Amino acid sequence: MFAIAGIGSVMVGLAATAVGLACLVDARGREFAAGRVLTCMLCALVALVSFVPNALADDGSTSGRTASLPGFAMGGDLLWAGDDFELSGTTVNNDVLAAGASIDIKDVRVQGSVRAAGRDVSLQDVVVGQSVTVAGQDVSVSATAGAIALAGRQVSFEGECDELFASGTTVRIDGVVHGDAQVHAARVVIGDNAVVEGTLEVSADEEPVVSGGARVPGLDYEPTENAEESLTAVDFAGTKFYLPIRGTAALCFSVLDNLVMRLALSVLGVLLTALIAEWLLGGAVRACAVALGTRTGATVGTGILGALVAPPAVVVLCILVATVPLALGLALALVAMTLVAEGFMAAVLGKLFFARLGRYRSTLAMAGIVGVLGAVPFVGYLLTPLCFVAMLGCAAQAVYLASRAQAASSLPSSQTSQEA
Repeated sequence: MFAIAGIGSVMVGLAATAVGLACLVDARGREFAAGRVLTCMLCALVALVSFVPNALADDGSTSGRTASLPGFAMGGDLLWAGDDFELSGTTVNNDVLAAGASIDIKDVRVQGSVRAAGRDVSLQDVVVGQSVTVAGQDVSVSATAGAIALAGRQVSFEGECDELFASGTTVRIDGVVHGDAQVHAARVVIGDNAVVEGTLEVSADEEPVVSGGARVPGLDYEPTENAEESLTAVDFAGTKFYLPIRGTAALCFSVLDNLVMRLALSVLGVLLTALIAEWLLGGAVRACAVALGTRTGATVGTGILGALVAPPAVVVLCILVATVPLALGLALALVAMTLVAEGFMAAVLGKLFFARLGRYRSTLAMAGIVGVLGAVPFVGYLLTPLCFVAMLGCAAQAVYLASRAQAASSLPSSQTSQEA
């Protein structure tokens, strides 16, 4: 009989512990740090009430499904474990320790402390000399004690204590706390009869609902991480904002932010590059503009040919050991041209399309247009290689035209007039 009773108590103890652990986790699997501490205490309680009675009790002590009294008394403590526990209209000289599916304690005076874990735990009109620690799925406590710690899915406090800690999915406070109180929950409701003379620290997914009759002058609310998860974190111009937008709206805001940042960076980069090119390489820019305007087809063809030939040329020069420095120089030149191609071509095109605006204003106008196009998705990816090809062709044609002009100027005037 003792072996059977021991096995049964172990199973009940493990079941009660599982209930205690489960109730400390809200619907989304979030655990509170203080809840974990309370869980350890309740595990120790379950182990105690599971093994001690079977080691010391006789064969006929608390074998039924419901215990009203005496349960198991040891040193003034009342220990109980099972399915349903009811205790009413009595006085316990020391502590009450109970674990089960349903625990109902009402109209009881406990000179020590109350420790209880179960699915449904209810303490009504209970006067406790020291502290109350309760964990369950649905917890309702109307007790007077020094300190009260509650954890569960649905937690309700309507008693009176010096210090309160509550953790759950929904926590309702409608009692009196003479000191400080801490609440960790998804939702917090503060009733009309609530009085917190100290600081009420609330960590919740949403702001606590405070009734008009409540007196909580020291309310300190801090949103939890889950509260931020209910919003959408949006980075705009380097600053993170939490906005109540979801789905398409969040996607549109994110796309808008990316476009704004791309636009600002693209326009600024092209403007600076174009102005520097116009300032330092004004002659080369004008020569390329003339080449593109007078020999458009040849310029495009030369640029495409150069873009196709340049990479293999670098590889061939690298294979030949003696020409490695030349290959390195050519590769660096190609990289540099790629980086400045958009700005340089903006300066060149400004000479063709906005010649009346003057030297720098035409450059700024075309640089703004090129910068905007560079920020447009897909278009920007094509713009850089196109500008690179155009720059290669313009440079080649400008060199060709310059060499022709130099050759023409070196001929005798008679030969030049005869050729004419």
